[in-house]
Amino acid sequence: MLFASSVFVPGHILNAVGFYDIRAARTAFYQRAKLLFDFDTEIDVLPRAQGALLLTFQTTALDFFSGTRWLSVAMQLARSIEADLFSHDLRRSPDTVSKKRLWWCIILRDRIHSLALRRPTQVGLERGGIPTKYLDEEDLADEIQNSRVYDPKEKTQLVAIFRLQCDLAIVITELVNITYAPLWGTVRKSDSQETFYTIQNEVDRMKVGLQRWRDTADKLLETQSTSLGIAVFNKLTRIYYE
Repeated sequence: MLFASSVFVPGHILNAVGFYDIRAARTAFYQRAKLLFDFDTEIDVLPRAQGALLLTFQTTALDFFSGTRWLSVAMQLARSIEADLFSHDLRRSPDTVSKKRLWWCIILRDRIHSLALRRPTQVGLERGGIPTKYLDEEDLADEIQNSRVYDPKEKTQLVAIFRLQCDLAIVITELVNITYAPLWGTVRKSDSQETFYTIQNEVDRMKVGLQRWRDTADKLLETQSTSLGIAVFNKLTRIYYE
């Protein structure tokens, strides 16, 4: 959490606790978090998966794909506790909600990485890859009412934006996998024309889905609060779309 949140800390506070700048603080907290992970200081799989997911925000000019590796770790840990199969659990227990939240965050980070790094997705359509049950206000009721940053109205709006981002993640799944397909894939000459028309039809269908998402997003985002926090997430969601 210290690593992920360090980029939002004012520079003078970082200086006061011994860091030269944000980059130095981020690097130090990342290295410490990685050591905690490597030495198995936490044995519970759920927080390990959550920690690995937070470490997906690590990226440097020397190690551009570290976030992708951490995403793979988070995904494997989540699957080991069947977080991807939370839809099969009809109870709304705290454990089920935590797994539900974890898996949706993994899906969203996976799609964002795919867009940013131009690579195929890691979480596909196999075994519980894309669940049908979204996180809703009831799942996040405690957080909505007890947030120390946002009032309940703004927190409810953030939940709506998160769901909108999850919608976008689903809409673009097939699109990014076609666009960023491995270069070593080959098509026989006899199949090339048929394959082309098949892909073209799929792309046309995806464009319709994207336009439908845009129409929904415009209506939702226009009604959101103009506070700085909400505005940042609004604009970020639009950037993902563009």
